[in-house]
Amino acid sequence: MEKLYKNKEWLYQKYISEKKTTREIGETCDCSHQNIRYWLNKYNIKTRNHSEAQVGELNQNYRPLEERFWEKVDKNGPNGCWLWTGCHNEVGYGIINAHNKSMGSHIISWELCHDEELHECVVHHTCKNPFCCNPAHLVKMTIKEHLRLHNGKLKKWQVLEIRAKYAIGKYTQKQLAKEYNVSLSTINHIIKNRTWN
Repeated sequence: MEKLYKNKEWLYQKYISEKKTTREIGETCDCSHQNIRYWLNKYNIKTRNHSEAQVGELNQNYRPLEERFWEKVDKNGPNGCWLWTGCHNEVGYGIINAHNKSMGSHIISWELCHDEELHECVVHHTCKNPFCCNPAHLVKMTIKEHLRLHNGKLKKWQVLEIRAKYAIGKYTQKQLAKEYNVSLSTINHIIKNRTWN
């Protein structure tokens, strides 16, 4: 007798319509969840990744990214900086879990307002405020344009000085960005030798 999970319609019904997990379907059929995943892929049935299975449609507490994102943004009028009130990374940018990874809050703001992904580009703060999520203050740039914009502000001796100050451990990247009037990402790139090699 043919196994139930080899029946495309039955598998689709359980996984998509009834929103059963691969583990639950596997238990019903007395097989592993990896085997169920194999057959879902074979039939081109879009599978949920691990994060989606935990917090996605299967979870009653699931909330869309847009809703989770904007509740953590403190809007200060249409022209002011909209400050991110959630978590921050070590460089000082706001972060949020999106697309199954930790992403910059300014990047998510840009993507939500422009309905497109960045691919090989970056988002630049025209206001120079790393906490800002106001789409009016964000500009899409290629990595080359972004580096050229920031590299033009510093002299070679300043770059060497930045690296030396950071190396002795008395300055944070945030302090250096403020002292040299550049963005945190510029300081980060300099320290990690991504620019000014």
